[in-house]
Amino acid sequence: MKGMRTRDLTAQIRRLPLWAVVAASFALTATLSAVDWITGRDVSFLVFYLVPIGFASWFAGSRWGITVALSCGLVWYLEDVMGKESAPSIYLMVWNLATKGIFLIVISRLFSRLKSAMDNEAKMARTDPLTGVANRRVLFDIIEHEIGAMTRNRSPLSLAFIDLDNFKAVNDSIGHDAGDEVLRAVVRGMKSVLRGMDLVARVGGDEFVVLLPDTDSFPAAEVADRLRKAVLNEMEKGMWPCDISIGLVTCQVPPCDPDELLARADKLMYQAKKMGRGRTVHESTAPIAGGEDREKA
Repeated sequence: MKGMRTRDLTAQIRRLPLWAVVAASFALTATLSAVDWITGRDVSFLVFYLVPIGFASWFAGSRWGITVALSCGLVWYLEDVMGKESAPSIYLMVWNLATKGIFLIVISRLFSRLKSAMDNEAKMARTDPLTGVANRRVLFDIIEHEIGAMTRNRSPLSLAFIDLDNFKAVNDSIGHDAGDEVLRAVVRGMKSVLRGMDLVARVGGDEFVVLLPDTDSFPAAEVADRLRKAVLNEMEKGMWPCDISIGLVTCQVPPCDPDELLARADKLMYQAKKMGRGRTVHESTAPIAGGEDREKA
């Protein structure tokens, strides 16, 4: 429960404009410096200065993190000097200022690198490392979300299960590096004809799923046709002997779960392969009580 609240708070902070995050960082620095001055030199506030530095580095970026770190270092230095009865030599002043500033800048960079590493880890957990599209885990999450949207908005949902024809021949005759390039080219072609709201996911070796929210039967069929033409265009460029078979499902009523929707589309894709490959088999479904089906388009 506490973890969920922390994630919610982090998400809310991420939605703040940059100026608000920067202003909050400097305001926190000013508050800490005032408290530090009041408490005197006997109470060390160094660890507390790491809070605004970390906040700025994490939510505003490395540049602002370094800027806040420099301001904290300057405040820390000035309070240290002003609290002494006699001023130190100019050389000692420069040395102390430089060491404090460098120390806090290093801390800021550590925060930024940690944030970058965590972001990369989160991205890797949600994307296919070869093609850069969503993985199966993300696909299931988004399908569940879209099923909920269908329930609320009474909107249709279409899903295409795509398998690459003759892909094994490419791997066997040209090599796996060429096969990897074929998969990237397939994704490149599909993305060129899809909307920003559509999702491409890789769910197997040469299997992909395209999720089409708020898309009824006729426009879904048009999208499938454009997908195949775009992929064939990429295959011609690379002189690869591949095509795609598509199983396309359009739901007018929300399916039970992502597994059911994917299973239907997968079954249709295999029907397309049995019919000669390089084609689309499309079904418009309307689930009824007891799980009986279904109306084919």
